[in-house]
Amino acid sequence: MTALSWADRRLIAQYVAATGNEIAIDERAFANARLSPDVVGYLPRPTKWLRHAVRSPRATRFGSLALRVLWPRGIAALFFKMEHRRFAAHAGAVRDQSEALTAANTGVVLALSSRVAEVVRPPSITDVPAHWITMPWATLEDPPPGIRTIDVFALLTSAQLDRARRLAVASVAALHRRGRRRKWVLQSYTAFRWFCVRLAIDRFNGEFVMAEHFDRWACLVDACVADKARRSGACDDRPASLTLIQHGVVADLSQSSTTHGLGIALPCRLRSVDRLRVYDQASAEIFQRDILSAAVGAKRPAIMTFQPLIKLAPRTHDSRPAILFVGHPLCGQLHARVRSELASLIDVTAYYKPHPMDGMLDDLRHQNWSIIEGRITFPDVDLLVSYPSTLVREYAGHGIHAVLHSMDCPVEEAARIASEIADRLRQRGL
Repeated sequence: MTALSWADRRLIAQYVAATGNEIAIDERAFANARLSPDVVGYLPRPTKWLRHAVRSPRATRFGSLALRVLWPRGIAALFFKMEHRRFAAHAGAVRDQSEALTAANTGVVLALSSRVAEVVRPPSITDVPAHWITMPWATLEDPPPGIRTIDVFALLTSAQLDRARRLAVASVAALHRRGRRRKWVLQSYTAFRWFCVRLAIDRFNGEFVMAEHFDRWACLVDACVADKARRSGACDDRPASLTLIQHGVVADLSQSSTTHGLGIALPCRLRSVDRLRVYDQASAEIFQRDILSAAVGAKRPAIMTFQPLIKLAPRTHDSRPAILFVGHPLCGQLHARVRSELASLIDVTAYYKPHPMDGMLDDLRHQNWSIIEGRITFPDVDLLVSYPSTLVREYAGHGIHAVLHSMDCPVEEAARIASEIADRLRQRGL
């Protein structure tokens, strides 16, 4: 492999730092599920697979261990080779969009996840750039009207794709050498895509708008803007600025929490945010205390608030009161038990909306409720049953409130929650 330059080493260090946040996020997910990665394995994105680990913890742990051994010994390089081949073909198909680069230099919205299109849209958010940089793995199901999209791979040359692959392979070795983080080496599966995005947005100046809070993508954009400021040599006349828009609840959702903070100790804090658009002052305080850096030289952003809104579908159910269970894999068993308990208390029409990123348990598809698929369909109901999710706030904008429980609420609480639901509906004469 060609020797790495100083610039390459800097990018790898930024990726490893960003991955530290992903590890902290996953460790919190394990804690919420009352499990330990030592027991079930150090696979990333635990909410995607913990339900399988609960059934077969030994098999999951063995599979994780085998992958951890093989990943830095050739499997990662093979995986990145496949990614390189796939996205090189994709880049060839979309490269004709690159003429939009000059027009977009006044500012871009970074669609790093599908959630961005749900949040950054009128009437809640209006004053953002018209050019959006999109990712082929994060499709925009209902893009806002009037935007112009540019595929991120339209901005990359063959040489840059080769460089991203080389950096990805090197980042695996770097993460594998990092003491405690060594067990989390499988987190580096995102490396090739991360470096592709970083090399692509390095071409832009102007305003960057993102709706990522503190994951590896947020760290990527923050580091990019910081590097541009450093290269400009004049922090008061920066070639780029960063606007962060809140996309969901940031408070700790676990029952055991005794604070109103994030509940995650982030090793990589954001230091380049110029404008922070949040739901309320409480959210702003969490961002400032737990997500943004307090280091010398870090920005003190201007803060603006907005009200997230959703569009409700017309009612199609009968005259019975309607409730919506806001789903999450960690709450699946609780919600199923609540639905069962509720059946003996009051006759309702029940809906279940799976988590848009983490899906739902297979067993939940056989419960007595209608499943609401897709990211943009929201039924008009009388009451929500939910952990403190973003949908609670979005429905509240329509005057529809929720019976709340913590993310890690035990199943034994189901009868109490069902009773509260029935009482709330009866009090309203439903």
